[in-house]
Amino acid sequence: MKGSDEMEEIVLYLTGHKEEILQAAVEHITLSGLAVLIGFGISLGICILAVMKDADMDKVINRISFFRLIPGVAILVVAMPVLGVGFLPALCTLTLVTVPSILVNLYAGIKNIAADTMESAAGIGLSRQQILFRVQLPMAKPFLLLGIRTAVVDAVTIATVASLMGAGGLGRYVMTGLTINDYRLVVIGGILITAMALCGEILFGWMQRSLEYKYTGRR
Repeated sequence: MKGSDEMEEIVLYLTGHKEEILQAAVEHITLSGLAVLIGFGISLGICILAVMKDADMDKVINRISFFRLIPGVAILVVAMPVLGVGFLPALCTLTLVTVPSILVNLYAGIKNIAADTMESAAGIGLSRQQILFRVQLPMAKPFLLLGIRTAVVDAVTIATVASLMGAGGLGRYVMTGLTINDYRLVVIGGILITAMALCGEILFGWMQRSLEYKYTGRR
């Protein structure tokens, strides 16, 4: 009976605050989505410049890979005193979290293209720029989507803590619930954030597998 009573309280809270919760969900999606989008733009720009200038990116990638070992929550905690609070500081911090996953996977996709494919492209007279945009980047899409897939899940989950920076989102339900010991807020925020991360994982996972099948014939 106790479990059913608790579930009833959660449902009652949801129905009584649905507009507020919907607004928080939109804030959460906006913050996470913009962070991934900007992270994608930065990563793509770095890779294009590196390939066009024949730069040795291996050392840079190795250093960036190191940042993937640092918990995103730790980055938020360190950034807060430096950047302050609000949507923009939280967005900058979350973008910093998404870049390593996207950049490392995109560069790996470009580097793993077979040498004979590159030689064939050069043999038919394609320029360096044409090879990059017509061969390398299209064939690296499965790797890119793997990076985006990881970045989406990271951004959605870490945005929970970004509520401490005044960025809004569903994280404030979890944090407030823990502070005032209100299990309803924790459960509502936790379930919705988990659902968002799971939806992102399923969507980009499906897209990644579809592209892998397109280029390799394997599912």
